[in-house]
Amino acid sequence: MLRNGLGLAALGVTGFGLAACSNDSDPISVAAPTTLTLSPLFPLDVPHIVAGRPTRLPFAVTNSAGKIIRPTEGSISFSVAIDKEEFGPAVTAPVRSDGVPYPYLPPTLIFPEPGQYDVVAEVNGNQLRAAVQVYQRSEVGPPQVGDQLPPVDTPTDLRTQQVDPICSRVPACGLHTKSLSAVVGRGIPVAVLLSSPVYCENTTCGPVLDLVVEQVKKFPNIAFFHSEVYRNPKDVRVLSDAIPAPLTDAYDMRFAPSLFIANGAGVLVSRADVVVDRNELSELLNQVG
Repeated sequence: MLRNGLGLAALGVTGFGLAACSNDSDPISVAAPTTLTLSPLFPLDVPHIVAGRPTRLPFAVTNSAGKIIRPTEGSISFSVAIDKEEFGPAVTAPVRSDGVPYPYLPPTLIFPEPGQYDVVAEVNGNQLRAAVQVYQRSEVGPPQVGDQLPPVDTPTDLRTQQVDPICSRVPACGLHTKSLSAVVGRGIPVAVLLSSPVYCENTTCGPVLDLVVEQVKKFPNIAFFHSEVYRNPKDVRVLSDAIPAPLTDAYDMRFAPSLFIANGAGVLVSRADVVVDRNELSELLNQVG
């Protein structure tokens, strides 16, 4: 099981069930005001947001039936509030959906201190709010933007470290020829995706890996890696009993997919959790490649 007993199903309890949303392949467009909700796509029951660090937070907009909808605007304004008082400059996030199962909004926000905040979005003439908890860095395990990316000895085709399958994508992604520890921090930018296309309860694990594979030839100066989430998923009856793969364990990850992009010095410059579409992925890779 993942740490503290939280499996990938943790994503399904953050505002609405992603499994149900996967059946909504044709999101509706809302032209008139209706009951809308700003739904975090990241787990709210896992310490995730660090005070003082820029954090990309994916959200979806859902209607009264709990289905993801596509906002009529091409981009959405986001701000941060405490006790209903907004502060700081607003940021704009475009609606993203190219190559992924549903439209989403990925603002990058900075929260100055630990505590509870509201994220405020203006959508289709409605002001929508989502409450989030912000933590000190010491309370959040996974690597954050600005950290050195830990040089984990990830499994390779020739040294699987008993991870089976080493890649559940069909066909295999081809991103397991080297160990991350042999490359990160040695002058070459890296992009590392934690994802299990077959053994993931989030519908984006497979599509996001497909998009990463698609970008490999476009960014020859970046070393790409993929890691499965589990070491032995075929040996257990339920995934919560599976042993975490080395990267999952070392990074203290409790959900997937997650993409980590570091520069040649090994500093994490961007991180994309849960969902990233084709255009956003290309923009993030361009930061280092």
